[in-house]
Amino acid sequence: MSRTVIVLGGARSGTSLTAGILHSLGVPMVTKKGRTCNGNPHSAFEDETMVTWTVQWKKRLDRGDPISLLAQEYQGAIKGWIKQRTSASGGMWGWKSAQTHYSIDLVMPCVTEPCFVCVFRNVLHQSISHAIMTEPEIFTSQDRSLINKPRTVAHGRVLSSMGAVVRGLLVLDGVLKKYPQVPKIMLAKEDISADPQSAASKLSDFLGIPFDGEKRRAVNSVAIKGYSCWNKKVTKLEG
Repeated sequence: MSRTVIVLGGARSGTSLTAGILHSLGVPMVTKKGRTCNGNPHSAFEDETMVTWTVQWKKRLDRGDPISLLAQEYQGAIKGWIKQRTSASGGMWGWKSAQTHYSIDLVMPCVTEPCFVCVFRNVLHQSISHAIMTEPEIFTSQDRSLINKPRTVAHGRVLSSMGAVVRGLLVLDGVLKKYPQVPKIMLAKEDISADPQSAASKLSDFLGIPFDGEKRRAVNSVAIKGYSCWNKKVTKLEG
């Protein structure tokens, strides 16, 4: 069965964890292991080609380039990339990029049997996590004495990240309304982190693929319980 699994969600919303679970279920999300970092110690499970494209596309859309122009420039490359990924997977495959929803109209005409896996997270937690990831030097231990005071630099960065998170959610809402015919499943990052096995079971049911003992062990190997270093900073910022 040829099917394309598209993970949708903003940066720091849980898309990497979700893509890792999908990969563990046997849905190829990457052709090689992606980058790792403190926030994604196992892998970001991102296809480098799509990540590069979506970053480029968002920049051009932000400056006013029409999506029709981007389609003319990239349609051949997109079709070639999809053909390559489909052939390599033998059927079902997918990708995840935190900016996919901004330019989804470029790829939707080219994919076969698409389905959406939508990941959401508490907006405040997502905003704090995004701020910490993008500017970690502001959230060092030396700054914690300032965090509980109003109008600190840290709070300003979080508010800025929150604006970006909300704008992204509005775009994602528009995507879901534009493509109501596409099968979709909604998952909360908090639920995935609390019980990755349950999330994996829901995804396997949604995609119609088996979830056996070997895959259960694989899910445990990519599940990240706690994000302890980030959660400590989140707690400090909420205090």
